[in-house]
Amino acid sequence: MRKILIIVFVWFASCSLMTIRAEDNERTNNLKVGVEIGRDLFNGVVIRPDRVRQNSSGYGLFGLNAHYSNLSLISYIGAKAEYFLWNNRIGIGAGLRFSMYNSTFSSNKGSFLWLLKEDGLTTDYVRIIHITQKSPYIGVPLEFRFFPNNHDWFVQYYVKVGVMFNYRLSTNDSVTFLNPAMNLHAETVMNQVDDPPNFNAYLYPVIGLKLARCPWFNLEIHVPCVMFRSKNATSTQLNADETATAGAGIQFSIQIPLGTNYKMGTGD
Repeated sequence: MRKILIIVFVWFASCSLMTIRAEDNERTNNLKVGVEIGRDLFNGVVIRPDRVRQNSSGYGLFGLNAHYSNLSLISYIGAKAEYFLWNNRIGIGAGLRFSMYNSTFSSNKGSFLWLLKEDGLTTDYVRIIHITQKSPYIGVPLEFRFFPNNHDWFVQYYVKVGVMFNYRLSTNDSVTFLNPAMNLHAETVMNQVDDPPNFNAYLYPVIGLKLARCPWFNLEIHVPCVMFRSKNATSTQLNADETATAGAGIQFSIQIPLGTNYKMGTGD
């Protein structure tokens, strides 16, 4: 994937150098298109799934203050178009993004007891360190960007707010037991875990830097991000939020203009 990204970035840069003449440096463009790559990290306290043993002070590590979290690392690549108004100071963007979610369910106690099976006389538990779910998503980002300064400096800062809408394509589960001898029960545990919700969305305020004049290189910090998930989670899902799931992220993108049509603002 790294080689593909390098080829795409070089291709965009080469096209811009061949099509943008030196005398056009003082002109601007309504529409810019580009590619982006980034990562967001979310963490939040989640509701205890039914199969996780109820907290009890009589079970050593599993004290009354045990809580459960779902740590999600989101890596993504995408393409986006952005339309500019007011001398390139206001941008409205939308695109298509492919994301890979790597989510880990764990306890602050280091491990937890999972109900494997029970009948009238016997109840079997296994002790688990964490359960991981990897899910590819396809989604649409919608963004609003504002440049406070009306000069087109070589380095220019901006603020942005965006919202990301995602649809889950599939999910693969894995489980890590405290005792490796319990690996023979991995498939049973994974069959007892429900997939994450099909849809989610998150809001991401942005502080960013635009580098160069053509093409544009953008470096962004996303903080604080807030995840929104379905409240109709099942009792065996691992990401039913108990508190807001907050996070932060970073993104790099490159944009080139399509067409040249009006003079760039150079306000004093």
